[in-house]
Amino acid sequence: MNTTVLRGQWRRPRGVAALALAAVATLTLTVCAAASVSAAPRTPTDDWAAIQRILSGIQGHAAAPIANVATPKFSPGMLLGNGDLGAVVGGSSTTSQKFYFGKGDFWGTAWNSGHSQLVPAILSAGNLTISSPKASSNPGPAYGMTQDILDAEVRSTVQLGGVTVSMRSYTADSDNDFITELSSPAGSPSVTLDVALALPGPDSHTTYPTTVAATGGTIVATRHNNLKGGSDFQSEVAIAVRPVGAGFASTSTSGSTATGTLTLAGGSTVELATVFRSDARQGSGGPSASALAGKATSAVNGLSTDDVATLLAAHRQWWKNFWLQSYVQTNDPTMNAYWYGALYAMGSASRPGKVLAGMNGPWVIDDFTQFPRYWYNYNVEAPFYGVASANHPELLQPYNVQQQAEQQWQINWTAQSGGYQGEMWQRSMGPFHQFLPTPAPVAPSGSKKPRWTDQKSNGMFAALPSLFYYDYTQDQNFLKTQLYPNLRAVDAFYRDYLTTSGNRLVVAQSSAHEGSTDLNPNLDIGFIRRVETALITFSGRLGVDQNLVPVWQNTLAKLAAYPTGTVNGTTVYLMAENVNGSTAIANTFHPGDQPINLEGGVFPGENIYRGGDPAQVQIAINTLRQMNSWGVTSGENMGNGFPKEFPIAARVGWPAADLEAKFDAAITKQWRSSNLTVAQSGGGIETSGSIEAVDSMLMQSVSGTIRLFADADWPTTKDASFTRLRAEGAFLVSAALAGGKVGPVTLTSTVGGQVRILDPWRTGGVSVTAADGSTVSATDSGGVISFATTAGTTYTVAAR
Repeated sequence: MNTTVLRGQWRRPRGVAALALAAVATLTLTVCAAASVSAAPRTPTDDWAAIQRILSGIQGHAAAPIANVATPKFSPGMLLGNGDLGAVVGGSSTTSQKFYFGKGDFWGTAWNSGHSQLVPAILSAGNLTISSPKASSNPGPAYGMTQDILDAEVRSTVQLGGVTVSMRSYTADSDNDFITELSSPAGSPSVTLDVALALPGPDSHTTYPTTVAATGGTIVATRHNNLKGGSDFQSEVAIAVRPVGAGFASTSTSGSTATGTLTLAGGSTVELATVFRSDARQGSGGPSASALAGKATSAVNGLSTDDVATLLAAHRQWWKNFWLQSYVQTNDPTMNAYWYGALYAMGSASRPGKVLAGMNGPWVIDDFTQFPRYWYNYNVEAPFYGVASANHPELLQPYNVQQQAEQQWQINWTAQSGGYQGEMWQRSMGPFHQFLPTPAPVAPSGSKKPRWTDQKSNGMFAALPSLFYYDYTQDQNFLKTQLYPNLRAVDAFYRDYLTTSGNRLVVAQSSAHEGSTDLNPNLDIGFIRRVETALITFSGRLGVDQNLVPVWQNTLAKLAAYPTGTVNGTTVYLMAENVNGSTAIANTFHPGDQPINLEGGVFPGENIYRGGDPAQVQIAINTLRQMNSWGVTSGENMGNGFPKEFPIAARVGWPAADLEAKFDAAITKQWRSSNLTVAQSGGGIETSGSIEAVDSMLMQSVSGTIRLFADADWPTTKDASFTRLRAEGAFLVSAALAGGKVGPVTLTSTVGGQVRILDPWRTGGVSVTAADGSTVSATDSGGVISFATTAGTTYTVAAR
């Protein structure tokens, strides 16, 4: 059921989840366990058993109330979500349990005290507290919480009124329902429980209209955002709570809180349902508060025990399918916990058909969070760095929708404010334009203003996740209708903005870091190379704009080189050729900083990589060594560095065993064992971006050639395996390394095309066999195996 009414420009790219799941369900894959390199047929049942074994040891735990759950940053509370509805679980007391709610389409503006102004923000959808009016004599020893990511549920034990009450909570996936199952051991006395649904209180800076009510055994609340204009984005949410099949014994309201009371009999179970209904659109015309409350109330009142059982079964199946799309066994407990915890966070925060999550996902404690909206100079892109290679490109679809909806607005902003052609992006915004009509194009203003904004790289930065989506899915309709027009607009801006200096094309008056005035930032140079190179390829693929190919080639030929300098006698990449007019190394190269001097060249720019120009790769390695930014020392390497440092290091082949040790140390330094996430000061869910570090250590494909294990960046002596990681070109790859030997490689071609694999055996010959047992003709050129594939066919590649 679609529980959110969306009005306006809501666009969805074609999905790829069904294709990936079909590969899971119908293909017998040759995958090797880490303990053996022999080819043994495996089924989805085998895969599920392997995943269960791995995830049985990866859970969030808390034996006491989690500290600082109520934070304006990315909460350490336990996390639940369905891509739209988010719940943070954890309170400050051993005698209650609290749930904080966010809703993906419930945005407005919130007061930023640091800037003394209202800013776009995802807003709180309230919180729910379960307690007892009777005191508990010794609640501490009974208290415990577990975040189970296999089944995507949080289990709690809390002593309420002297009775140890167990709770199991989850967000349904087929509807915006939040279920908490309450139970007590057989022989326990009955206990009275209070369930309080609370909305944030009045705000002195703005007004969020709210209502609370209690009727017929149900408590309900509504909240509207603070935007009221006829052309504004208006959003509202209703929340209704009721014990399934019974209703509350008594109810009351006070201020912005509605409370219901129930009795939990000893040895019994009560299912507490919280149902959300929302509406988001341009201007007025949405349902009244009472009408929306009525929808939520009707839905929660209509739930039966059988309905809840169906929701739970569907929830379990959704997450089973999710985990079966891909899995890894690194035999490194720290790395495993990070990879699965980060992927769980992304699967909970981003799903097709939902609004793009902000920097803290759908997990909202109060109206103002530290970074409550989208920041396009890295933060909103970074969470998606590894989802495609982890075979979850469907998680990128909300990002793609936001890209398309925003494009003409950004073209107009570039024209009106800057006076330039094409598309450059503002640094931060909310999702409002998804719900508004696309504006008519406007012509550039009369004069060009090169300093109307600072970081000119934001337009291409914003396009990169969508480029990843295409590279890993080969969705040709998406390329034609969305990605190519987007890249053409980015290119139009850069070609209008570039200036000539001698025989070079340069990027003047841009910014490496925010606010400076720099010449040729690495970000800009790398991103221009990426977009021009992609357009040359894509124009040929689509059969369009062949007249522009020489123009793009000329841009690449004359574009300034990546800025370099000398540090401790070695050549390194600099942030920019000069920063605020200074060429001093102290200004252009910052040890301990986040590695923005490698983002344009290496990752996410993807111009420098293993198998590419060896001189450039060596300079990148020199740069990493001199930067010494590994997420464990003071400075921005711990602020915004975590999703950058490790994918970059893997892509250029930093010594693998040392990279594993450094990655583990950085994870441990900022790890939250309560919810299996890494925290950093510079944002929230973007720490999931180092999923790409793990994927790239095991397999790389950016060069067009698939590289496995040691040929990627994995220690040769450490056993590991992966199942259905996704390579560029839309190939699903499974392989294992055991005892220093790579076993047979299984590859499923989802769309067909030629595949290239760097021979991981070096034994002088390979065999390629299709799933039906037929031999497939392959060539070996310089150790690169190449053969044609057919969509939907699985191949086994093995040493002879």
